[in-house]
Amino acid sequence: MLIATVDELRDDIRRWRSLIPEITPTHCQGMANKSSTMFKALLRQLIESRVSAISYDLGALLQQAGHKNANAMGKLSLGKMTNLLLELTKHDRALAEACTLELRQSLRTVVEVRNDTTYEVPPEDMRAATERLLNLIERVLDEDSLVRLMPKDSATST
Repeated sequence: MLIATVDELRDDIRRWRSLIPEITPTHCQGMANKSSTMFKALLRQLIESRVSAISYDLGALLQQAGHKNANAMGKLSLGKMTNLLLELTKHDRALAEACTLELRQSLRTVVEVRNDTTYEVPPEDMRAATERLLNLIERVLDEDSLVRLMPKDSATST
């Protein structure tokens, strides 16, 4: 599993954003893939830590979200991981309070924009979609209320 921290992903996003005007669509796809993979890893860490914090059963949460296999966490797509996080807000008051309506919409939009970067489109459209994805991920990471709920080793670099 990729272990990322919020700080590492923020730093990468800043660096990648500066490269977007000069790179090919294939590189944009790679950048989008890497950023979404790191973001998904952070969501997973958040889900696992919150499940533990509230003494909830991860297997039950996965089943409520429509997954038959309790060991499915590692195989979930970004969209399914996002849905799992949003499902967890029904059981975790602190997480529910941190996930404002705007943040929930940003999380859903990250998934939509991530999908936009998987298609063959003109170079400028790919660059625009990649930049939008990076901006949305960064917006979610700028939500201090959410980042405070991350495990301490995920929130900042050591």
